[in-house]
Amino acid sequence: YDAEEAREEVASGLLARAASAHALHRPARDPRPSWSAAASYTLEDGPDPSDERFDFLRLQAKVLHLEAEDQLIFVELPQLKGVLVAYRSKHARERSPERLHLDRRSLTSCPLLEGEERLKLLNYQNNSISRIENLTNVPNLTFLDFYHNKVQRIESLYALRNLRILMMGKNEVNRIENLEHLTKLDVLDLHDNRIEEFDNLHLGRLRVLNLAGNLIRDIHHVEGLSSLTELNLRRNALSDLAALAALQRLQRLFLSDNRVSALDGVQPLEGLGRLTELALDGNAVCEIPDYRSQMAELCCKLLQL
Repeated sequence: YDAEEAREEVASGLLARAASAHALHRPARDPRPSWSAAASYTLEDGPDPSDERFDFLRLQAKVLHLEAEDQLIFVELPQLKGVLVAYRSKHARERSPERLHLDRRSLTSCPLLEGEERLKLLNYQNNSISRIENLTNVPNLTFLDFYHNKVQRIESLYALRNLRILMMGKNEVNRIENLEHLTKLDVLDLHDNRIEEFDNLHLGRLRVLNLAGNLIRDIHHVEGLSSLTELNLRRNALSDLAALAALQRLQRLFLSDNRVSALDGVQPLEGLGRLTELALDGNAVCEIPDYRSQMAELCCKLLQL
């Protein structure tokens, strides 16, 4: 995980703690081999001899990629042509039953994961995945990471009723949708996508939302984000902040590099009685004489501006 970039884009103490708690900042590993060369891989030490499924897949299926260190195999089954299947040996699953890191594998699709019902963290960072799929058999996920892929649409998450953290920064998403059933979602990161609208979100437990680096011009009907404490809207095209007045629990708000040009534009923030941190640098409003003193009067609990 690019920790420096995460700090810059998310600017969130809560999100940083969440990522750290789920061990996303792992030591760098050697780049994965290309898929064209993957079939030449063999196990050095061999899998658990009691794992008949691993041996069956290795000998009977079409092996596309096989990793000795992680005892992880990617195959295509005759009865599921065109579907990528991923399987860890029993020994590998017992070592880490709740976490699976499939980052930097040059994946273009989400594999069907066999035997991973206990997973709580699934990491697909830095691949080339264009579509979210094959998640119905991992219903216990609490942390799902698609950072830096090519995902175009938020979909196929209906089975993840326990999901608390969804990381989808640096993708190609143009609309926030299909999230209403994720009633336990706490952190949503969609920075550096192609989102144009921030409208009608209903996620009552969401506390952290990162939409930095999108194409958002307007905000409407955000009353459904009643628990939101942190909102990052850096590097968008916002000039009207009226809708933000509904976010009464907001404590940290990042609006750098937008199009707020007058003090009237920030007037709606006056009603945010819990706001302690506000970033408006890169907006024309910052050039107004006595801007800081006027903002301090407007938002009386600010500790950082």
